[in-house]
Amino acid sequence: MIHSILQKLGYDVLRYNLDNFVPLRRAHILSCESIDVVLDIGAHEGLYAQEIRRSGYRGKIISFEPLSEAFRMLEKRCRQDLLWECKNIAIGDFDGEVVINVSGNKTSSSLLKVSNQHVKAMPSSSYIAHEKVSISRLDSLLDEHIFFDERIYLKVDVQGYERHVLEGATRTLKQTRAIEIELSLANLYEGSPMYYEIIDYLKSCGFCLVSITGGFSDPDSGHLLQADGIFVRSPYWDAAC
Repeated sequence: MIHSILQKLGYDVLRYNLDNFVPLRRAHILSCESIDVVLDIGAHEGLYAQEIRRSGYRGKIISFEPLSEAFRMLEKRCRQDLLWECKNIAIGDFDGEVVINVSGNKTSSSLLKVSNQHVKAMPSSSYIAHEKVSISRLDSLLDEHIFFDERIYLKVDVQGYERHVLEGATRTLKQTRAIEIELSLANLYEGSPMYYEIIDYLKSCGFCLVSITGGFSDPDSGHLLQADGIFVRSPYWDAAC
């Protein structure tokens, strides 16, 4: 009866365990993989980093955010945490400068063009501005920020630019024990990879999918358009890209 009443109000009650709550599952993986540093790619205002702190992670965090407005809030939050640093830069497969498309809801901003399907499902994802930003490969930053024996958890939230981030991180992936990344089930950005392409690519690098959580759905059809996956390095295959 309680469930029925809450559901009519738009809420529900779930058992607080690994099956039902992603932050708990992520925290368990961070602990089991003895992670030393989290690379937070596409950090926006820093909410992800704050969430893993609340879940118990106490190691290093390095957040990367290209948009100047979001970075100002990110930088402010970083100052409160001695083991959290931030960089005002985009991450991809080359070093230089690039123009990012700024969306109305900011979190849908991307280096790629947003698709009509995405705008139809979420009108606020339409682009309203452009901003020139610096871009770098993770491998170009590795020696400056990461010790050779540190175990990395790589989080990638880059709105369709995932393959470019991975291709610029072949050396970084050798130290990476787990990867959290967006998986697209629909063409949300022009030229972006589909979920099975990311799964196949990471499999070729020695990672296996251990967690998948629904995220963004079409409000009309109810179809899932985007999900979040967590991959860990397979204990049976320690291959590198």
